[in-house]
Parts: sequence; structure tokens; C-alpha cells
Amino acid sequence: MIKLFYFLLLILFACNQQIDEPTEQEKQLTQQLIGDWVPAGNVPYNTNEKDDNPPPPPGAIPYGYTFYPNGVAEFKYGFYNVKLGKEKRDRRFYYLGNRTNYRVSNDTIFVFNLSDSVWINLPVARISPDTISIKGENSFMNYRRVNYNLKDKPTFDAIVLSTSGCFGSCPISNTMITSDGKLLFMGAKYTTKEGLMEGNITKRIYQELQDNFRKSGIDTLEKRYSTGGTDMEETSVTFIKSGKIYKTIRDYGKSGPYELLWAQIPLRHLYQHTDLKPVSTGNTPFSSYLYNFEFEVGDRALELTQSESFLLWNHLRKAKKTNAKYTPRFDLVHYGNYYWFPSMTEEMTGKGHDAGKKEKFIPVKTDGRFYTYYRDGKEPETVDIGFNFFDTNFKESELKKLED
Repeated sequence: MIKLFYFLLLILFACNQQIDEPTEQEKQLTQQLIGDWVPAGNVPYNTNEKDDNPPPPPGAIPYGYTFYPNGVAEFKYGFYNVKLGKEKRDRRFYYLGNRTNYRVSNDTIFVFNLSDSVWINLPVARISPDTISIKGENSFMNYRRVNYNLKDKPTFDAIVLSTSGCFGSCPISNTMITSDGKLLFMGAKYTTKEGLMEGNITKRIYQELQDNFRKSGIDTLEKRYSTGGTDMEETSVTFIKSGKIYKTIRDYGKSGPYELLWAQIPLRHLYQHTDLKPVSTGNTPFSSYLYNFEFEVGDRALELTQSESFLLWNHLRKAKKTNAKYTPRFDLVHYGNYYWFPSMTEEMTGKGHDAGKKEKFIPVKTDGRFYTYYRDGKEPETVDIGFNFFDTNFKESELKKLED
């Protein structure tokens, strides 16, 4: 009787193995999927009919995928949980990551959605070595294979990513990571953590985040991308190499290349998955909530991006007091809070800031290395950041005439 029982178990196990064993078609499709895929446009089912589908809204980030041989996929947009509040602007987005599981059944790819624990089905209409077409509700969503060669791409000592506000609840934040594993985060508004904080990341995480940007071809990118529309979020990312700014890229309305947009997502949410400790701003002369800095001389000025401003602010935060004498060359000017539109509650209580309002909150004189500022009721103080920030990163020919 016992032998018969084990015999039946073996038959049942063998039958289950046979059912779960992928077919040759599924094996072939899985093999063809492995690699990186970027959007290549949508095509309506009936090209003779007018396509009434509206274009993607401004600021929408396109989807992309990376499929690995071990059943793991990257969904470039990422997965999120949303925590709602009393007002729309009280909602907060929690990033769950972009790596998930996938499997192939017949001619359909199933990707596990971490947000709601449901498998997303992607029916494959056509696939070739370089293209794949997914059947959607009204059109075929096409993707093309891309091969990233990072061998000759530059590496960096640090990366700074800043996100502005918008006419809504876009998180206002600054994030800086360094190749030696340091993370500095400033959550100003609509982030899940607020204040200045620091923590540590592994070199592997830094390498992954850096490689995401390297895939975008940093050397070939424009310094600024912009789309139509108003009151949208602007991001700026600054790359530092050998102690100076290698390049800064601004993107208004998420109009940059796919890889640039995708690279920003895990970095801007890194603070949510890192053990952070509050950092005292101490005697820092400027509030970390103030953007953006300008170097002014006469009727000309050089405006720094938000990420460049945060970089300079961090140098000022760590600067040492000095009695050194120097010849001032510039006024350092900075804006009020950048694109923070108050919620109804804040309006009722009189809180919030005027977006883009330019003020000289503190009179500052500088030559690029030494900065002299004033505090109420105190004597002027001069600090030394240890090098000339302006001359290291900019040229006086970049100063532009101020608008009246």
C-alpha cells in the first residue's frame, strides 16, 4: 500500500513537471526577450481610420523594459504605493523599485506589478532580433532593442539631482551621491521625509545609479530640454569629475531622452530606501530651502541651476570661518522657494511662498572662494570653502545681461 502511494506521488509530480515545462515557443520567446527595450512608437490597428487617441500628456514618462535570463525584469517607470491625505497635495508616493519578476506563457509576457500584486499581460504580436510589438487596446506598442556600450563612457566622483516644485505636489528635493558611498538628501516639500539628512550607500548601488545615467550618453546630451506648457516640474542633474562640474543637464516637463528620465527615478527616491540621519545646518548662512543662486556683477549675472546651487550650498555649509582679506568680485543672490504653490490649508494659514520671487535675503560678497555674509545684530562673517567655485566651474563670459 505504501509503495502504491509513493508511486502515485511520482506520477503526479511527473505530470506537474510536464505541465510546467515551457514549450519550445516559450523558450524561444524568452530567449529573444533578453536585453534592453526602449519605446519605438505606437501604431493603430486600422491605419486607414483616424486615430482619436490623445497624445501622451506633457510630463509623462514612457515605459521601457530590461529582461534578464533569470526571470527578472526592470520596468523603467518603477512601481509605487500612494498614500492619500485630506487634500490632493497631501498625497505621497512611495517608490517600490523597478525590478520585478516576469514569465512567458504561449505568446504573452506576464510582468508582476509590485503596486497591486497583479500580473500585467503583454501579448506579443511580432518579435524580431531588434524589434518587438505588443498588442494594446487600440494599437500596437512597438519597442526596439538597444545595446549600451559603457566601456568608454565617463565615470564621476559625485552626482547631484534636484527636483523643483510645480503647480501641484511635485516633490521638491536635492540628492547628492558620491563614489565613496555618501548620500546627502534635502527634502523641502511634498517628500516623504523632510529636512537635511545623510546616509551611506554601497559602491554597487552607486555604480548602478551612475550607469543608468551613462546609458543616456551624457556627452551627447543637450544642456537643457524643455516642453510646452507651464507650471511643470524641472529637474537638474550635475555630474562632478576631478573636483569640478563636468556637465549639468536641465529638463523641464520631462522632455529629455528616455534613459535620462529613467535614470532620475531611482536616484530621486533613493532616500526612501536608505537609513538616514538628520544633519544640523548649524551656522549655515543660507536656508537650504532657497533656490537658485546667481553670481551678479554690475548688470550681468550667471544663474546656477538648482543642482548647482545645492552643490555650492553644501560647500558653504562645510566652510570654515576666516579673517582672510580678499577683493569681492560678485554679489551672491538667491531666489525664494522655487515653484512651491501653497495648498488650500497653507493659503488659509498664510503659509507658502511666491514662486520665483527674487530677493537678496542676505547681502553676500564673494570672489568665488571667500563669502562674506551678515546676520541680524552681528558683525559680518567670512567663510572659506577652500577653492574658487566660480573659476573652477565657470567663465566670466557666461555672465548674461540682467533683464530689466
